[in-house]
Amino acid sequence: MADQSELTADQMEWMRQHRDNSRIAAQIAVPTVCLFCTTLFVSARLVSRRLLRGSLRLQIDDWLILIAWGFYIGMNIVAVLSTQYGSGQHIIFAADIRMYQIVNVIAENFYAVILALLKISMALLYRRVFGSACVVWFDRLTWIVMFFSTVLCLQIMITGNLQCIPLSVLWDKGVTGTCINYAVSATVTFAVNIATELTLLSMPIPLVWRLRLPRQRKWMLVLTFSAGACTCILTSIQFGVAYTRGVTADMTWDNTVATMLGDGEVMLAFLATSIPTYRPLYVYLFHKSVEVDRNVPRYPMQRRASWSWQRNLNNKIGHNGVHTTKVSVGGESTQESSTSRSTGGIIVTDQIDLVRYSKIGNSWVRVDDDSEQAV
Repeated sequence: MADQSELTADQMEWMRQHRDNSRIAAQIAVPTVCLFCTTLFVSARLVSRRLLRGSLRLQIDDWLILIAWGFYIGMNIVAVLSTQYGSGQHIIFAADIRMYQIVNVIAENFYAVILALLKISMALLYRRVFGSACVVWFDRLTWIVMFFSTVLCLQIMITGNLQCIPLSVLWDKGVTGTCINYAVSATVTFAVNIATELTLLSMPIPLVWRLRLPRQRKWMLVLTFSAGACTCILTSIQFGVAYTRGVTADMTWDNTVATMLGDGEVMLAFLATSIPTYRPLYVYLFHKSVEVDRNVPRYPMQRRASWSWQRNLNNKIGHNGVHTTKVSVGGESTQESSTSRSTGGIIVTDQIDLVRYSKIGNSWVRVDDDSEQAV
């Protein structure tokens, strides 16, 4: 583990000549902006869920996103707090190397947990949208992704918390101890991270392409599920600078770039995991003019049912021949009656329930409303 004592006289003189160099403003601005944008992404997801179901009923993948958002708040607080101990300055001007190293380790723990929660949430969303029983390989691949995401989280936390034994070797070079090659560990971590992200991006594409939908709609769905490509780009850039994290002697200055890249990566990961759920909100904002007959509220809808209301028709013919229709809208029910008696023959009705099926593999699978709107 490189430290300040490994600086040459020329390096220290160069730092003194550039004592006004500072990344503190960026170290504060980037976490602030990223946290603000992430809060908007999560809020939009919750609004979409509210529109889709008529009430804020969250699934497991939604709860995991909320938990990850809570950890992300902590991660950004720690990132801003690190500027008080030297982050964003050259190491010879750092106020407190001990506290800097401690908050760095805490931030890495937050980062590991957030990435794992987001990837598991995305895999669970895939299972709910496409159905775990549709294709065997898809079902197994979601479990594999969740397993490796959990393993990656544990690997980051273990190597971060035990990179030196005792950990005080990080800031007190007078302590005798043993340290791992953290640069190699970070490189392996980012390699596995990129592999799991690429897997999550590509796995729904074959299923989407087999759906009997217009080609334009297929491309839109593929692009929606591939929104995490930007996350992979940032992760790849981090992969390029990962090796320097463990070997630089000016860690408070050089590690700042990697920290900001990691913050942006997590922000884009929140967007990538949430954007497939935004369709109800998009329809609500841009297609409000669609109207529904029979006194149904004016909400956007597709053939069988709207994302904002649910209609259950129970037709009963009583002993007096009165025809009653029960309509449930948003949890409230109304009844319409007519005095026309059932006399047989041809009956004209507008009570039609359309059901969609998609061919996946060699079988036809029913597409329910929740799955369709989630896409």
